[in-house]
Amino acid sequence: MFKIVITGDSNSGKSRILERYTRDTFTDSNQITIGVEFTTKFITLDNGFVIKLQLWDTAGAEQYRSITTSYYRGAHAVILCYDITNLTSFNNLDYWLQQVKYCTDKNCVLSLCANKVDIMFNNPHLREVVRE
Repeated sequence: MFKIVITGDSNSGKSRILERYTRDTFTDSNQITIGVEFTTKFITLDNGFVIKLQLWDTAGAEQYRSITTSYYRGAHAVILCYDITNLTSFNNLDYWLQQVKYCTDKNCVLSLCANKVDIMFNNPHLREVVRE
């Protein structure tokens, strides 16, 4: 069993990433996560070995930050997520990284996820902003 936590600013798409990964669906919902939600997914490797993933979706809203950091403890991996169309969410990655480093052990694997790339490529104005 592996505990994986996804974290980042509110509205960066964390819940949609997990929805797509665990259920292969996508809803265009702006419903915020309150506190923490978690789901599981089983993966069967080529050799038949089954791995259980516990996937923890943390709230990015400021009022929940003191609650959600406690869920980093015991994580085998943390995904730092940001919205590529929102510079503030990118700039806040330093905050999230510091929280993760403080609350996890040194063997925790960190990953960076640039989300909402599809929005950028479908909006000519945003493509120009990113090029600058």
